[in-house]
Amino acid sequence: MCIQIRGFRLRTFTEILRNILRYLHKSQFIVPVILSALVGLVTGLAAVVFVWLIDQVHELFFGKGAALLSFMGGFNVMILPALGGILVALVFRFWCKEAQGDGVPEVMAAVVLKQGRMSYRVAAAKLVASALAIGSGASVGREGPIIQIGSALGSYLGRWLRLGPSRVKNLIACGAAGGIAATFHAPIAGVMFAVEVILRDFAAPVLGGVVIASVAASIISTIFLGSSHTVVLPDYLMVHPLEILFYALLGLITALLARFFMVSVVFTEKRFEQWKVPVWAKLGLGGLLVGGIGVYFPEVLSSGYSVIEDVLHGRILGGILLLLVFAKIFATSVSLGSGTSGGAFAPALFIGAVAGGAFGTLVHTLAPHITGEPGAYALVGMAACFAGIAHAPITSLLIVFEMTDGYQMILPLMVASVIATTVSQLLSRESVYTARLHSRGIELDALRSFNLTDTILVEEAMSTDVPTVPRSMKVHDLLRLFDEKGREAFSVEDDDGNLNGIVTLREAQFAAIEGDPGLILAEDILHKNTVVCYSDETLNDALKYMGRSDINQLPVVERTSPKHIVGMLTRADIVRAYSRTATQHDQLLGRVERLKAHGPEMRYLEFTVPRRSAVADVLVKDLGLPGGCTLASVNHDGRIVVPRGDTPLQPGDEVVSITTPQGEADLRAWAKERGIELTDAQETDN
Repeated sequence: MCIQIRGFRLRTFTEILRNILRYLHKSQFIVPVILSALVGLVTGLAAVVFVWLIDQVHELFFGKGAALLSFMGGFNVMILPALGGILVALVFRFWCKEAQGDGVPEVMAAVVLKQGRMSYRVAAAKLVASALAIGSGASVGREGPIIQIGSALGSYLGRWLRLGPSRVKNLIACGAAGGIAATFHAPIAGVMFAVEVILRDFAAPVLGGVVIASVAASIISTIFLGSSHTVVLPDYLMVHPLEILFYALLGLITALLARFFMVSVVFTEKRFEQWKVPVWAKLGLGGLLVGGIGVYFPEVLSSGYSVIEDVLHGRILGGILLLLVFAKIFATSVSLGSGTSGGAFAPALFIGAVAGGAFGTLVHTLAPHITGEPGAYALVGMAACFAGIAHAPITSLLIVFEMTDGYQMILPLMVASVIATTVSQLLSRESVYTARLHSRGIELDALRSFNLTDTILVEEAMSTDVPTVPRSMKVHDLLRLFDEKGREAFSVEDDDGNLNGIVTLREAQFAAIEGDPGLILAEDILHKNTVVCYSDETLNDALKYMGRSDINQLPVVERTSPKHIVGMLTRADIVRAYSRTATQHDQLLGRVERLKAHGPEMRYLEFTVPRRSAVADVLVKDLGLPGGCTLASVNHDGRIVVPRGDTPLQPGDEVVSITTPQGEADLRAWAKERGIELTDAQETDN
């Protein structure tokens, strides 16, 4: 055997390596651990580079850049974030548009909508764009970007190895956990964020890999950035048992602030989206507005961790704290709303700390003997505010614990965080991450609980070739028929064609062993109390019947004539129907994603199928829909159906369509010709 070394290419080597790793990954322990650790290590290194790059950009802008613009006096601060915004826009334009925004919503959407598929280009582009944004003064944090960077790296590794979607999603969670762990020196919080916010899955197999990645990223961060806590905190304690009431009130206040912050971000984002100008103009104006705030409140620029530390130590007191709360909310709303690259994580901690410090100053002045220092309230405010915006009380507790080593304040932290989360969820079921997706028409909670078997009717999956046998058939003839047809059960009918019951292969085999198969008849082993299903029920209903009865085949009967068989449904029929629908569903999601690539202005329009209209009882493939639009869902008598080419639209069906801004006029013209009234689905939802 001869090996031609000269013809051996790097691509061949990587293919061999990929196949080896894929083969080894089938093991239940060794290679999954290695892959999780690898994602954590690479994410940790990315976090180190990210922090270094932010520092370099900040020095460039506020060191050399500020010196060059010194002739403007203090107003040079206005120009610097605007210049940074324009540079960020260039990254989006020429590198990767997906690097826009917070990062966390994009990761959540990738897990639910895209089977974990994330572009590897996002990681590098996000690194550069976010460093430019934060370093030039945009009021955003570095946590959202590093979560997206780590998740994109995990996704790329999983897809390079051609792993299944569940494995890829696990590696995405590993990247998210590594990002939090490396940024905050908080490995436990990283694990909890990944499972509480990204996956919402506390299963042990998922948790193991995430823990390993988080530890690995934390080790890398410690080696290069040191082991100190993000914020050095005095030893605060709860002074008096009654003080817990003040902390509960603080939880309520921060919940209201969190809600105001989320509404402000979404509102500003929509205003910028409606402004039909190039991205560089939006980001430039956003930077200019943030810089204008920074002239009077320089504390709101960038992440603001130094300000948080000052508030925690009680070095900033008085009415200035209240002004900083609203200045930060406005600055962050403008930064995120204009579309820059950065997260809402650090701003939430800033708002909570400053609001808590202001509240602590007030209550300590009014009741100094039963209340602690304002810094203690700032600490609790941090956790409560993040819990309010993210709906993640456990993560918020652990982040503050590990950032500050403030374990002595566990009771106030727990009370305030739970109250903030509960009140925030009462005010809105959306978190700051899901709210931005909701504004684009993406409902993650509905998609997570979506079950395809609820969208497929029995009549779509059943076989109309109903195998029946007479009551008088002998068992040995039955066994031969079972073997010929490859069936596990036959229905038994009387002379009038009515269902009497079913006979199963298992019962026929037992009868042949225990007696004479030439004498025993089908009616002797007949199951008279046969479990049946109706053609208008869903496959999910049928699976429940099969599970409760431990059978693999159900006769399908008419509701108006329960003894009249119209079909037979087997588990194999269910598997085939599910597989077919899942493929079509993935194709639909792919088309929706391609349409959404046109931008956040995508239009969601809905209509109700009128009686005696041109679309009633017409198959989807025959509707003649204009280009640039597709049907997203059909609500038929309260049952959500994934529309396929052979799905008929029936009178009364509520149909949601998605189209590009350019295709909206064509869709409205199509609807008008057919007597259909279109309404805005997004406005209806709101």
